[in-house]
Amino acid sequence: MDSPALALELAAAAHGKLGEEIQILDLRSLPVVADFFVLVTAGSPLHAQAVGRALEEELERVGVRPHHVEGAEAGRWVVLDYFDVVVHIFLGDVRRFYGLERLWGDVPVQGYPQATDGAQRTG
Repeated sequence: MDSPALALELAAAAHGKLGEEIQILDLRSLPVVADFFVLVTAGSPLHAQAVGRALEEELERVGVRPHHVEGAEAGRWVVLDYFDVVVHIFLGDVRRFYGLERLWGDVPVQGYPQATDGAQRTG
């Protein structure tokens, strides 16, 4: 599975577990460690843990496993590293504090599900 398809698959799985404010940041134009970041907001630590587990299970069904998982026990900021795609599942206050959208503000961003009202920003 190529990295754009993997990012969309992960975003869809997060959406299926009621993840909120899902965004896909396209980092391919930058010399960074991943092609995409998938950002997800969860309502509680248990919700963040459930979203993370659901993403792992969904991708394992097609033979894709994360290289590394971090933060799942605390559930405030869960990171799933799939090499070319890195998923960040945050509690709302943690997401606002770290502001990855601001940090990577010059890259194309796609909302998920796809915005139909012109809200998509393409850097």
